[in-house]
Amino acid sequence: MKRLILTSSSGGQLARSGLAELVISSSFHFEWGPLPSPEKLAAYFAPRSANLGPGDHWSDWGIRWPKSIKDRKDLSLADFCEQYDLVELWFDPAPRDQLQLVCLLDHLSSCSSLVPKLRLRLVSSELTTAHGEDLAASEPHIHAC
Repeated sequence: MKRLILTSSSGGQLARSGLAELVISSSFHFEWGPLPSPEKLAAYFAPRSANLGPGDHWSDWGIRWPKSIKDRKDLSLADFCEQYDLVELWFDPAPRDQLQLVCLLDHLSSCSSLVPKLRLRLVSSELTTAHGEDLAASEPHIHAC
């Protein structure tokens, strides 16, 4: 089964855990300053366009891209996720991370074919403090819904 993990900016440990083929972190921070415009958010999730700068597209935030995937980084996030059997959302309980999760859920909920593949992992502690191997060992005990 091909598994993709979408996470907050603390996804480095998840990438080292080996729990998924790929871990993609989110770059938007909603807790200070002006919110990204609806156009900027739409461009972030859409297929890559030539006028996007570094960090303005979801694929700029993949951690340890496998060579077999690099040619698919120009897709929209939803189209990219369609290639996976399971898409798990692992987000820290911190408010800034929960705001990222809400934004991501809002976007992905409009993709009806993707919704059955989504699983939300109920993470009760900061992912930044966990070690990759600890996450791998704990994964069966982290409730998914």
